[in-house]
Amino acid sequence: MRLFVPMILAVCLLTSGGCGGTPSNPSPTPVTPTPTPTPSPTPGPASQALIISNPAASPSYDVGSTWMLKAVIKTDGMPDRDVTDDVQWSSTNPAVATALGNAITIRGLGEVDILAREDPFAASFHISVKK
Repeated sequence: MRLFVPMILAVCLLTSGGCGGTPSNPSPTPVTPTPTPTPSPTPGPASQALIISNPAASPSYDVGSTWMLKAVIKTDGMPDRDVTDDVQWSSTNPAVATALGNAITIRGLGEVDILAREDPFAASFHISVKK
């Protein structure tokens, strides 16, 4: 009987690295990689523009008539900002029309551009005065 026990012990040692207990080379634990978050793109500057409009339903371009222009800065996704009192108004041809603030007075026949400037923006409003 003495022979039988050492032989069983030897078989246990050869087949499993020992009888019972923890194996000598444990299998590796799988590691799940953690995804790296992708940063959101930084939004670029919103598009902006200075717009001149004539709020009069049907303005008169007769010599001697006066009417008011309006200037707004439009920004994508934002409400319009009225800058009528902030812009510098001017005329490219004072013989045809003058600008006193946003009040435009027709002085004679011809072509004229009314300019509005509010750094860094500029816009123009073309008028053709005919007989």
